[in-house]
Amino acid sequence: MKLVDEVPQKEAIVHLLKGEVREEPYKVTVGGVVLSPWLESKLRKRCANYDSLQDGVDDKEMYLRGRDSPSGIHWFGLVSGQFKPISVEKISTNLGEVVKKEFVRYDADLERFQIGYVLHEGSPTVMVYVDSGDFGVYGGNGESALHYGIAVKDNTCDSWALFKNQREVSRDKPVIHRVNFKSIDAIAKEQKGFAQQVESMWEANSERSYAKEEVEAFASAYVKRCADVFQQVLQGLNGEGIKGYELMSRLQQEASRLSGRAQLGLEALAGEWVKYAN
Repeated sequence: MKLVDEVPQKEAIVHLLKGEVREEPYKVTVGGVVLSPWLESKLRKRCANYDSLQDGVDDKEMYLRGRDSPSGIHWFGLVSGQFKPISVEKISTNLGEVVKKEFVRYDADLERFQIGYVLHEGSPTVMVYVDSGDFGVYGGNGESALHYGIAVKDNTCDSWALFKNQREVSRDKPVIHRVNFKSIDAIAKEQKGFAQQVESMWEANSERSYAKEEVEAFASAYVKRCADVFQQVLQGLNGEGIKGYELMSRLQQEASRLSGRAQLGLEALAGEWVKYAN
């Protein structure tokens, strides 16, 4: 995820999935379109209650969503007629009524964006963030739903620490892209109370001293996801403790060197650490 001036707006290629279904040993074709194994799996789930894939394709309204690539059209989503593309304009307009300044991050590989709407600018900067999920610049893929939370931005690098409010399920639950999506301005207002909690936790963490054993205990819970990063942090401790602000700085610096889900995972990890410490 890198900071950009604005969210790239791209138009998805939309194709109604209809026609003859041909099932061969290593591929499934519908109306002449070859489905990737992932899309084939989604199609089979959607047609599970039918006697055959052909019956499901004939009966259901389904659309492929794709983009142009050097090797042809890359189909990245299979959605129903209820799917509604993400509207960046709607998100920005509604949140703009609550907060004025924003930061935009974009991942060109995942075609994913995050918008951070500043609640408190300083050191650090506290924001409500909205994440489009994969292929969000095309309006989404029907799989990675729009979600949101609080982000803390380190002012020395592009990396953020991501917080989800897990105390209320409705704020942590993925939302399908449909017209009944909760208004973004209501989300921002709800998140303000949580943002104050995050700021308090961040401040309390900044000057707290951690023994090496505490860092090891937390690292063990996430060893599969971030083993290499934590190993570098632990090696730098040399048997000594570390201040919370320095630990967060190291994690955020490591996150800024990564990309895609690895970066997002490490940023969420930084948020989990601050909550763990409080």
